[in-house]
This record gives sequence, C-alpha cells and structure tokens, in this order.
Amino acid sequence: MPDAVSWAAIGVAAALVGAFVMQRLGIIQIGLRREGHGLNKRHEAHSLNRRLGSPKITSEIRIEQRHDNGPQFPPWFYLLTTISNQGELAAKHLKGEWKLTSVSGEIAERTIPINLDWLGKSQPYKLRECRLESGLAPEVWTPREGSHNIELEVALKLEYFGHSENQPEHYRARYQFDHNSQQMVRVEG
Repeated sequence: MPDAVSWAAIGVAAALVGAFVMQRLGIIQIGLRREGHGLNKRHEAHSLNRRLGSPKITSEIRIEQRHDNGPQFPPWFYLLTTISNQGELAAKHLKGEWKLTSVSGEIAERTIPINLDWLGKSQPYKLRECRLESGLAPEVWTPREGSHNIELEVALKLEYFGHSENQPEHYRARYQFDHNSQQMVRVEG
C-alpha cells in the first residue's frame, strides 16, 4: 500500500500531466519565463500590435496663391490644411481647433473649430481653407514691400479617442511661415 508521500507525488504528477495536455490543446495558456522568450516576448508583441493598431494623426499646412480675379490683379493667398490618420485604427470623436496668429498683426487672426466623428486611414480630412486677410485694413492680404519679414503661425490642437473610450489622446502641431520656401513648415510644439 502506497504511503502519503507516494500519493502526493502521484497527485503532483497527475496535475502536471493534466496541465501539459490542456496547454497543448489550447484550453489554458502557461507562460514560462526563459531567457529571451516567454512573457517578455509576448508583452513586446502585444505592445507592438497595439502601437501598429492605434490611430496616428499627422497634418500638413501649405500656402497656395490664386489669381481669383485674373492675372492682372495681385494673387490671394490661402492656407490649406490636411489632417490624416496613418494608423490602422480609426480615431474617434476628434475635437479641437486650428488657430492662425500673426505677431506683426499684418494678417487677421482666425480660429477654426474641428469636430469629426471619426478619421480613418483611407480618407484624409481637408479643413476649410483659410484666405489670408489683412489685419491692418478690411481687405484681402497681399504681400507688400518688406512682407518677407512676416511672422505667421498656425497651432493645431486635437483631442481624440483610440483604443480607450475613457482616456483621450492628444495631437499638437505648430507651423510657421518659412521665408526661404515661402511655405508653412512644422516646428516644435
């Protein structure tokens, strides 16, 4: 007759065999920590999948000249803004603002609210174009002598939801007018 120690050993062996069989059948998951394998690799893979499957908001602002009244008149200048999602997961409930400021006051300041239900990867959002208007007189802004020193800035702030419906994510971008390229370029901030 086997003693208590033998029964305990048989019980442990039966439990291990049962766990091994259930793990092989996929009923339970057992993660064993091994050097370079195991839980760390699974956690890294999960983090990578989450990052790849998250919304990734990007933006672009450019200046376009248009001769709306014909070539004999000075051109009008428009700021064209595109907001895109480069991530696999759609961004939901985007709220924020696009704000144009001019340090010199030569350009009239503008704020455009942004409210989108969602932004997927396939279709970028084109914000309402902004015609540059004079901040010094009630007319459309046209470059004058010395306007190469103009300081024009656009700040873009967004709040949206990705994986979590409870914790919003944020996107901020700041663009300034570059005198060399005569375009808007993204700067820190």
